[in-house]
Amino acid sequence: MAKINFYLRDANTSKITPILLYVSYNGERLKLPTNQTILPEHWNEKDQKPRKSLKEHPEFTARLRKLDSQVNNIILKFQNEHENRFPTKDELR
Repeated sequence: MAKINFYLRDANTSKITPILLYVSYNGERLKLPTNQTILPEHWNEKDQKPRKSLKEHPEFTARLRKLDSQVNNIILKFQNEHENRFPTKDELR
């Protein structure tokens, strides 16, 4: 199972910033865009998700959970189709 983390591109800005997805698996680490943006003041860095004070918190959190699940499913499907081999970074992109 891959370890998924979400980080802001620039946590110290006062402007909207992209959320990046970091996936770690089998000694590899890959940074991917999520196509999601947020103001840093609405981001809980420790929990890696939007703060509950954000109006769209439930939907936003659900989108990030879905991305987490999709990445893990892609890796598992790849392993099933390639004799349990992990994908390379390029193959996962």
